Parts: sequence; structure tokens; C-alpha cells
Amino acid sequence: MLSKDYILGFVEGEGCFNIGVMLYTDAKPRKGTKRNKISKPAFPFRLKPSFRVVCVNRDRKVLEGIKETLGVGGIYLNNKKNPLYQAVAHYYVQSFADLLKVKEFFEDCEFQTVKGESFKNWCKCLEIMQTNRQFTKEGFLEICKLREQMNIHESKNTMWKTEEVIKVLENPCDHIIGPRHVN
Repeated sequence: MLSKDYILGFVEGEGCFNIGVMLYTDAKPRKGTKRNKISKPAFPFRLKPSFRVVCVNRDRKVLEGIKETLGVGGIYLNNKKNPLYQAVAHYYVQSFADLLKVKEFFEDCEFQTVKGESFKNWCKCLEIMQTNRQFTKEGFLEICKLREQMNIHESKNTMWKTEEVIKVLENPCDHIIGPRHVN
């Protein structure tokens, strides 16, 4: 088992608290009325919170120690075929119940970098999701605004920025599955 301080330091350098935003779509036009497997989502978007730590595969023992200490998540390998790149190992936690355990682990930690602000915003997003407010327009947009303040270097490339989400909510296209109105 690794110490809490060791894990915190490693996460500040190689970790990511993230909230993914995906749009429910039916990519293929259908001849009949049947659409894809998602019958009627309550909202045209879905959220995918996660916690991730990445390192080169040869240092994977650190990720195994983090997984053992936290008691949740899984380790996945990304074996690059290109000899110019090293194989990378990812420690992921995606289950909401497991993410709450991650939140609890880091709550009393004193972050030394901007990762601490990302963690605070990530926690606020999880709290909104715990109360199911993400299914309201206000709650969903609050999460979108919080996630734009997280992982600043990544947020510039984020596909679903708040203003784009607002456009879809106000003018949904035919390929969006779900209700045409939002609370």
C-alpha cells in the first residue's frame, strides 16, 4: 500500500479528474421507427465522470499500488505499435460509487498545484449528479461551467463547451434521441 501523500503527489503530476459530456445520437438513419439501443433518455446529453492516472507501462507498479490503496478501479494498457512511442498504462475509475470513494480519499488532502481546483470542481459536479440535478437544464449547465474550469490545458480542446451545449438544448436536431424540451 502506498502512502496518501505519495498518491497525492503522483496524482498532481499524472492524474486527471474529468467529466465527459456526450450527446445521445442515432448515427445511422433507420427505415423503421426503431432507433439505437437507448430508447428514451431523460436528457439529450449524458455525463461520464472519471478519475485517471497515467504512466509508462514499465512504472505500472505505482498504478497497482494506487489501485490497491484506493480499492477501486482498473488498470488498462495502451500498447503502441509505433516503436517511437512507449507503452502506457492507465488507472481508471468510472463507476459512480467508486468515484465517491476516490472523492472521499482526496477530500482532506492539501493539493499543492491547480489540480486541487480541478478536484474541487469535480466534487461539485459529483454532488450535482448525486441529487440528479444534471437532468435539469440549470444543473447540467452548472456542470458544464465547472468542467470548463477543470484541467485547463485540456479544456481548450473540449468538444462540448457550455455555449455549444446551450445551442443544442435550444435547437435540437433530428438525430438527437430524447425529448425536445428541457426543464
